[in-house]
Amino acid sequence: MRFALCSKERDIMDNKQLKKLSRRELLEILVEQSKEIDRLQSRLDEANRQLAKREIIIADTGNIARASLQLNDIFTVAQRAADQYLDSIRAIHQQIKEVAGADRLQNELPMEEASVKNEAIPE
Repeated sequence: MRFALCSKERDIMDNKQLKKLSRRELLEILVEQSKEIDRLQSRLDEANRQLAKREIIIADTGNIARASLQLNDIFTVAQRAADQYLDSIRAIHQQIKEVAGADRLQNELPMEEASVKNEAIPE
């Protein structure tokens, strides 16, 4: 005699009915319950494995997000440093242009004076 104990049958079967069952029938019920417990334990183990995988994925996602933010900070600092470098290069270039312009003016000024003097001298 095989007993498939679904929840309805468990609800229906009360103590009086259980007392009427033979040892063999009770053992069959226990074996069926044991198989059901093993099946449910397997499902629970699989669900726990999947949950652990999801938790790892979530943790990895959080790590990736943190790493991304850290990289973003690094790139921001690097951009600021590059901007400062370019600003200093522009300032140096401007100073060179100003010095070169002043030197050129100084070099051109004696030439202009000489040409004015040469024009003033009658031949």
